[in-house]
Amino acid sequence: MKNLLPPQLDSFEVYMQIKDNARDPDKKKRLIDLENKVFSRYEVYQSKVNNLESISESDITDEDDIKALESCYTRNKDGYLEGEVVATIIALQSPQHKNSCPYCGMDKPRTIDHYLPKSIFPEFSIYPPNLIPCCGYCNSKKSKKWLKNGQRLFLNFYYDQIVTTKFLYASLIFNQNTTEPRVEFELRNSANISQNQFRLISSHYEELNLLNELSEYVEEELSNIYDEISYNTHLPENQHIESLRMKKDSFVRKYGVNYWKASLYDAIIDCSEFFERIYKHQPISQ
Repeated sequence: MKNLLPPQLDSFEVYMQIKDNARDPDKKKRLIDLENKVFSRYEVYQSKVNNLESISESDITDEDDIKALESCYTRNKDGYLEGEVVATIIALQSPQHKNSCPYCGMDKPRTIDHYLPKSIFPEFSIYPPNLIPCCGYCNSKKSKKWLKNGQRLFLNFYYDQIVTTKFLYASLIFNQNTTEPRVEFELRNSANISQNQFRLISSHYEELNLLNELSEYVEEELSNIYDEISYNTHLPENQHIESLRMKKDSFVRKYGVNYWKASLYDAIIDCSEFFERIYKHQPISQ
């Protein structure tokens, strides 16, 4: 889990080009009439990137105006957004972030989330700093949610300072009926993360149900590790541990210390029973 690079686009120019390219006369007129209001809100957004929860909801109430603004965001392959804005946002990112959703770290970011929902803030429908690449699951799960009791529910991967101390931990759970353990994830504030930061992190994971999703998603990776070691028991245990540690360190460098694979590998490295059961070829017991 690492920060994304914010879009390096001229937001005003993006709006102007969409307005100028609008084919529908009514839409074009509305975008012209709304221009000053939209640009003013852009400035408000930029002044509040460190406390977006303080932004007031849109005062644009005319349904046709709202429709005109929301229609500026299109994923049509021939549209300006698809060809320029989204492509530019994604192109800025590291190879890892191009292929890993920042919200969950599991799937590829094939969609764009409006951090401030366009249904509540239509003026930010095509505002590049409000557009965050993410996977379909996280986009649909987040939906229109973003604020509760005046507090944000989700991390903003452009403007929140993503902590570099460990908070995502994995545990291996053994039982007598299976040889491979299952994995449970938890959040733990063991490194003096501030109360506000940890509240937002916890909310992000809770709202997206990430701890449960990760526990299910991790099964294949765990099985692959178990299989690889099982078929190479001629190698000493410490050699496998060192190999796992090197892979874990690579994950941390690329994705951050709270990447789910880094947490999983940490749990395996520290679990002597995992290796004992493989080398003894015995079923795992309580």
